[in-house]
Amino acid sequence: MQTRFAKVGGAHVAYRTWGEGPIDLLYFEEIPVDMLDDEPRLAAALNRLSSIGRVISFNPRGLGLSDQLGRAGAPTLDERLEDAIAVLDALGCERAALLGCSFISHDAIVFAARAPHRTRAVVLCNARARWMWADDYPFGFPLDLVETATTRIVDPDPPEGERPLFDPAPSVADDLAFGRWWERAGHRRASPGMAAAVLRDRTLLDLRPLLPQIDAPTLVIQRSEIDMLPLDHGRYLAEHIPAARLVELPGNDLIWWVGDFHPMAEEIESFLTEGQTRRGRRMLATVLFVDVVSSTEQAARLGDLRWRELLATYHDLVLREIDRHSGRRISTAGDGFLATFEMPTDAVRCAVGISSAVGGLDISIRAGVHIGEVEIVGEDLAGIGVHIAARVMSAAGPGQVFASRTVVDLVTGSGIHFEERGEHELKGVPGRWALYAVKA
Repeated sequence: MQTRFAKVGGAHVAYRTWGEGPIDLLYFEEIPVDMLDDEPRLAAALNRLSSIGRVISFNPRGLGLSDQLGRAGAPTLDERLEDAIAVLDALGCERAALLGCSFISHDAIVFAARAPHRTRAVVLCNARARWMWADDYPFGFPLDLVETATTRIVDPDPPEGERPLFDPAPSVADDLAFGRWWERAGHRRASPGMAAAVLRDRTLLDLRPLLPQIDAPTLVIQRSEIDMLPLDHGRYLAEHIPAARLVELPGNDLIWWVGDFHPMAEEIESFLTEGQTRRGRRMLATVLFVDVVSSTEQAARLGDLRWRELLATYHDLVLREIDRHSGRRISTAGDGFLATFEMPTDAVRCAVGISSAVGGLDISIRAGVHIGEVEIVGEDLAGIGVHIAARVMSAAGPGQVFASRTVVDLVTGSGIHFEERGEHELKGVPGRWALYAVKA
């Protein structure tokens, strides 16, 4: 859907929607709403959530595509709440479930506490009740650390090569395409002055008094290995919101849609539909994952310009091989590809073809192939079959194509030969799995 605008007084609040259905899910965001589909991971996350209802996102006044405030300073909590309600009114939505994540979770907390009659349920992902340390909140940030981090974040001309104090998405630290999108989104989200005002206001928030006022069913999800967000934050929320349930998941990305998003999506879908998730169509598919080995080192060695040129050639090559072997590209993230095939022999030969072709580019790929039941959710795939294929790929080394035992058994007689590579534990997948490498 195209960007639309709700009216608040004489001002305009930009919003967009995805999907339709019995549940309205209000996703609080400050990134310009017309950029949310430009990042493949975020687009996939929104498309997946739209399989159970209508996802709604908007930019508060002063941020993104919405009108400016007409005054100095950041939008207040009251103004943010007024904007959210105006968007729901424009869409004819009486009650919505709320999705508040990481940096923007405070908007969902305020909405749920102050507008309970408009709140159906609340989902808080990697959230916190306050940022700052206090005697009765010892897992918050020290003041000097917050001030240093804020100054660096909003510096319009940071020293070249300076690393941020905190990385909200370490799993994509070497993804240049993501880095460019993130920087562009930040610049379009707010001017340096507005960004500084928003961050300073946010760091001083203490929403703990509002937590007992939230009476809607609440799901608190937190990844367990986030450097800048100890688990105590999520546990505090769950303990002080009366109808809250806490789910802790593995992962070190603060940004909710980066990393392995599918377990989080399954929790959200099950919670919002009370266990009756409207599932997508299921099918048996051969799943292929491919990515570049040591891409960070390659980018550093070649430089940004040469690396971008190389990635463009690599993308064209991979897509050509997928088409040549009758595959279907599902998603692309940086230097990684996910594709499905009707026949396992086609998937394996496609992987071998990609590995051989990239030799001329002076890069190495690794690939993983698995056959399993998958779920089609919009344009994306979900389910344990997808997770296993990704883990099979992760076990492979440079230039290797790994396959699960299921693939090996089904391609018998095809002329493709494999070498045993022992049993492996696949992260997040029960049991031990026998893996095989395709012989050159």
